[in-house]
Amino acid sequence: MKLLLWLLFFRDIGGPGTELVWPPRFPNCGTPLLKLLFLGLAAAIIIAVLWVYKREPDYVAVKRKRLLAGLRIAAGMILLFILTGAFIELLHRSDSKGTLVVMIDTSQSMGIADRHGTGKEADALRQTLGGDAAIDLDKTVRAEQVKLALANQKLGFIRQLSDKFRIEAFSFGQNAQLVQLALGAHDAPGGVLAGQPAPTDTATQLGAALRDAARKLKGRKVDGVVVFTDGGWNRGEE
Repeated sequence: MKLLLWLLFFRDIGGPGTELVWPPRFPNCGTPLLKLLFLGLAAAIIIAVLWVYKREPDYVAVKRKRLLAGLRIAAGMILLFILTGAFIELLHRSDSKGTLVVMIDTSQSMGIADRHGTGKEADALRQTLGGDAAIDLDKTVRAEQVKLALANQKLGFIRQLSDKFRIEAFSFGQNAQLVQLALGAHDAPGGVLAGQPAPTDTATQLGAALRDAARKLKGRKVDGVVVFTDGGWNRGEE
């Protein structure tokens, strides 16, 4: 089998995670009638070639007749196999990280500070932001809350996800296209978004951003999309 695959130029067959599916598949010979027709045509090609060369003059050497007959039969069989749509299926399995998309809203609405007051929800938010009692939740804008949450080493949101996924980060706002975003180190001062400027975009195209993400990642396996946004949109599709 390996010799056959080597002749078909699959020299790297047999590597880790590679499996050959045997027998070959014949999509155009799926029914018993078509299989019988295939065998009949194969037999007809062999008989016809042998009959033609048997009628050749005697001055042609027997070895040459056999060689030429064999070549013509092989050519006929190859053509017949092509007509059946025959193919060999190879399965390759490998363990690799999936892709997780992180999208950050950079519109001006992310520069708004919400009133949280006190209570369980405020306490839970404070813990998400790092547990610093000095943080004034009512004066911390939405974009800053995202930075603090992703910088929280106890939460380790991006760090834990990076162990399982390949993270691709983008920012979005008034434009219909995403902007590639370089995340900083997990343990860097200020967290992975330490270098992110204040949100200044004058509009939010949330629907267009999601559509652009689907376009950029078309044909790739995407395990999830995480969007940090206030959820508002005021331009483009929903």
